[in-house]
Amino acid sequence: MKKFNARALQLLMEKGKFIYIVSNKDFITEDVNPYFTELTGYSYEEIVGKNSIEVLDPEKVKIEVKHIMEELRDHGKFQINENPILTKDGRTKYILWYNVWDSKEERYISIGVDITNLREKEREIKERDEYILRLTSEAGAYIWRTLISEDGKEKTVYYTESVEKILGYPKEFFLQKEFVTPEDAPFRKVIHPDDLESFSKEIRKHLFKGKSVQGEIRLIKRNGDIIWVYEHLTPILIDGKVKEVLGIAIDITEKKERELELERRNSELKFLLDSVNAYIFRVLMSKDGDYQVLYYSNGIEKVTGYKLEEFQRGEVSWEDIVYPPDREIHRKTVENKAIRGIPALVEYRIRRKDGKVIWVLDSISPMVKDENVIEVVGICMDIDERKKAEEEKKNLEKLQTIGFISGSIAHLFNNILTGILGYTSLMKFRLPSSTGEYDILSRIESGIEKMVNINNKLLAYARLGKYKDEEIDIDIVIKNVIKNFEKTAQVKGIDIIAELTSHSCKIRGDKNQIEMVFRIVIEELLEKLTDSDLIYIKTRVLNITEDRLEKKVYIIPGKYVEITIRQNKITLGEKELENIFNPSSSYGIILSSDALSYPAVYGAIKSHGGFVYIESQKEGGTILTIYLPCLE
Repeated sequence: MKKFNARALQLLMEKGKFIYIVSNKDFITEDVNPYFTELTGYSYEEIVGKNSIEVLDPEKVKIEVKHIMEELRDHGKFQINENPILTKDGRTKYILWYNVWDSKEERYISIGVDITNLREKEREIKERDEYILRLTSEAGAYIWRTLISEDGKEKTVYYTESVEKILGYPKEFFLQKEFVTPEDAPFRKVIHPDDLESFSKEIRKHLFKGKSVQGEIRLIKRNGDIIWVYEHLTPILIDGKVKEVLGIAIDITEKKERELELERRNSELKFLLDSVNAYIFRVLMSKDGDYQVLYYSNGIEKVTGYKLEEFQRGEVSWEDIVYPPDREIHRKTVENKAIRGIPALVEYRIRRKDGKVIWVLDSISPMVKDENVIEVVGICMDIDERKKAEEEKKNLEKLQTIGFISGSIAHLFNNILTGILGYTSLMKFRLPSSTGEYDILSRIESGIEKMVNINNKLLAYARLGKYKDEEIDIDIVIKNVIKNFEKTAQVKGIDIIAELTSHSCKIRGDKNQIEMVFRIVIEELLEKLTDSDLIYIKTRVLNITEDRLEKKVYIIPGKYVEITIRQNKITLGEKELENIFNPSSSYGIILSSDALSYPAVYGAIKSHGGFVYIESQKEGGTILTIYLPCLE
């Protein structure tokens, strides 16, 4: 048996994959096995008779190894230690030694196992872990590992240090000593309440079924701040069951805030474009002036009436809708400015899909690269209302001039007519009513009275009539005027319906002028309308809180009595609507017996600080709307 053991040991020394080295008390090598020479590169002759520590051990461990071996010789029977050795060609090998001191023979017997691959793997893992930790910390991320029990409970056993940098909690806050239900896990406490339910739902729906889960959620930091993180959770399956979950969370708060800011700006831009009736365009330019449209925003339909898809499919081009008389100015702006890299503003007209011609403004910004225009970015705005308002302003200035001249002439005529009317009345007084001369004077008197009436309308339009300041109840004024025309309306078969609800709001002004306004409108409508027609009058109190445009009339904020007078028979065209308050125009006679009636209404309302406009109804007829300011 002893012989067998000796033989077996000899074979093990010769064939085994471990180092065998025998050295005396002074560390002089006496014997090594073949694997030693294979591993270290030293031949038997090169190592035997040499100090093994001096030959094999690196300088930094020589003293430590010598001390360990001496401790073994003086106090112990065997000892295990690990230290590196250097091969003949300078490579480092890590050896796990089992050392024995043979006190009888006074020698060291050492058996070593090469664990170099193991230590290199450990080093690689350590370097990788350090790299991941550094990377996650620099990237604003953290990693964790959670164990899952058979009954679905969980225990978080690992968090990177970077979690404290991101959330403010030390990693120990999240680590658990025992399994708990998912609802009781510490991490759930930092999830934003509005995201907790959806997060838990995704976990149940996907993660516990072996599928990865990813998404953006909000977390609450220790100081109460709310941050956004992107999470990716990967389940680890063993025997088809989820046993672990590895997760990484990246702080995306800055990214999310930029996205939200961009979304807010886009919303503001969309609101602005929608408010001003505009759209954005991008055009790719070539050196010879040819271009290709890259982008139109959705607002193009609001401006042109054509759907965005119609432009994208090439069914209609911008050249098609530019109003023919304006195509030359549009072309020259592109050639003279846009192609040369000069920003430009150009106003021109387009024909909408519904056939209406409107004014638009292009604001063009060329993008230049290497002294060549490569792209043009711009915004096209519908300025039709502005152009009409400018035209209205010009007309108003003309009307003001006409009003001043008319008022001056009317005053002169008034003085002359007063004298003629006085002398005519005096002559009639002295003649018998049965004479032919009396009849002639009566006709003259009637004609003069009509002249005086027209003259008063001129004064009202020019806002130069007598002005008496008093409180006025509009509803009472309208009732009285309607009462005066009841018989005329009955004879013609015309109904006058009044819905008067503005008693709570009084105005201040000249009652006679206000009565004249409604007398003119109702009288002229009764003159123009026929049997079975209807005049509908409505009043109400209206509080306007911001500037607004009503049919080219800007109404300033305030409390008003709104009066609408509607008839469904006579319809006015665009030209008639634009010029009905112009005394130099003949369009007003469509609704009145002379051209001064509606200008007189306009002048009287404006002299009381009010606003007036008229519009046609789609179903026929017109609506005259008057705003008069209420007393404070």
